[in-house]
Amino acid sequence: MLDNITEADYFDAAMRTLSTQFHLGSSTGVAQIELDDVLRGTFNAGTELDRIKKRLYYGALSKQGVGVDWVPGEWDPKSVADVLHHAIGVVTEGVELIELLVQISKENVSTLSEESRVRLVEELGDLEWYRAGLYKSDLLQGAGISVKEVQLANVRKLERRYPDKYFRTADAVDRDVAQELAAVGGSRA
Repeated sequence: MLDNITEADYFDAAMRTLSTQFHLGSSTGVAQIELDDVLRGTFNAGTELDRIKKRLYYGALSKQGVGVDWVPGEWDPKSVADVLHHAIGVVTEGVELIELLVQISKENVSTLSEESRVRLVEELGDLEWYRAGLYKSDLLQGAGISVKEVQLANVRKLERRYPDKYFRTADAVDRDVAQELAAVGGSRA
């Protein structure tokens, strides 16, 4: 069965291991101010990492701003608890993947050790688990957002961004976000 697993079967199997508990503010959980502080730091780190990514891979900074107006306590994490769990997991597992890649970069990458290969598969599996959770979350399910819709929307957005169908720094830096969002909006499958 596992040799022929479909994405839907994988999502169902992955979600059998999902915790449905949410301990915000409870005596054994997390205070909202603690969550707010860590997420603000995460947003700031993500913004900086995005700037570095654009300089590394585009050779330029994007003209679009990133980030969110963050006012601690002015949001309700409980209302998005199921999808928040998976969004945080994508971030934390992404960091673990980066840590692993730093370690792998010290090896001869053309002859990756079996241990590094296994660890790479394990970290990618963790990311897949959280990806499955995003798509199976109440928020995305309720909105009728499917993997296919997201994939089609992304292709349409990239076609709008890169009209010549290949990467150009100018297209990556001088984006028309309104046009890209219009392309995404027309992608419902």
